[in-house]
Amino acid sequence: MAWTTNYFGKIWATMAEIYGEPWFRHHGIGVEDGEIVNQVWFAALSRLTQRQIKFAINTCMKAGDKGPCNLSVFMARARSISREDPLRYAPALELKKSRDEVRHENIALMRNALLHGEKGTDDEQDEPA
Repeated sequence: MAWTTNYFGKIWATMAEIYGEPWFRHHGIGVEDGEIVNQVWFAALSRLTQRQIKFAINTCMKAGDKGPCNLSVFMARARSISREDPLRYAPALELKKSRDEVRHENIALMRNALLHGEKGTDDEQDEPA
């Protein structure tokens, strides 16, 4: 998973929405002037999958903690996910594909279509007479 400062900033902002001002008092700011300030959290979170992060955020929202969770608690929550757990929250954390990833996927699709003679969409196909 390609991590960006922007993605980390979204996680930090989401946690601040959950815990309010105490989040910043306990953990500081995550990103300032496009630079990651909290390197410890960034290093730890970058080892998690997007699904694990969403699950941990979900769990934080439901937990009813008296104050912001620490990194250890967040990591434990993230790693406790099972395959059956639904992810209904944190939609802003969707990791968007880079231009290069999209370009490579499109090239692969075009090559596949050329090699295997796949037809285009229904709109492009001739209608039966």
